Amino acid sequence: MQNDCVEIALSETRISGILVVQNKINKAVSNYGKQEPPAEFGLDSFEFWTPERRPGGKNLALEINPPIAAFKNENIRNKEIRPLPDGTTNTWVAALNDENPSLEMKWDKSVKLHKIKIFFDPDFDHSLECNHMEHPESEIPFVVSDYQVFDGNSRLLFESKGNYQAINDISFEEPVATDRLRFVFSKKKDHFPVGITQISVY
Repeated sequence: MQNDCVEIALSETRISGILVVQNKINKAVSNYGKQEPPAEFGLDSFEFWTPERRPGGKNLALEINPPIAAFKNENIRNKEIRPLPDGTTNTWVAALNDENPSLEMKWDKSVKLHKIKIFFDPDFDHSLECNHMEHPESEIPFVVSDYQVFDGNSRLLFESKGNYQAINDISFEEPVATDRLRFVFSKKKDHFPVGITQISVY
């Protein structure tokens, strides 16, 4: 509840899987803060708690010690591309100060790879109804623009420049034989650490 004696510090840092919601009116989406149906309808009343659109939507500025182990690299290996029902983020997130974070996938022996599929965070919580709504940027800031993929011999297999799509399909004309893949990502914005939802290899 609102309290004039309480102040909360906010942060510009936006992290995949962490979201602050507010109880506020947003007439653009028919949200008047609370739903109160007529008594004869037999429906409960409830409040709307929704994320604020960018450039708002700041996170709470806080430090948790010890840190919450919510962004492990194991998150990229399951079949889900959204936060899980138990509330876990289901996303690997690099350190905020890492400008070129990397991930490695290893196999016990050499395998033949035909295709790689990378899922970036499309920011499901920021509605993109149509171009008539104002948006502060032309590209989703969570989506990684530039990255490289190397094999076990440090040979460059693929390089992306200027990507803006949340799902990247990388297909090879000839199968690639390797026991390891290394992904090197370039951070796009200062307050948005690199986050990957899933990497699938075929």
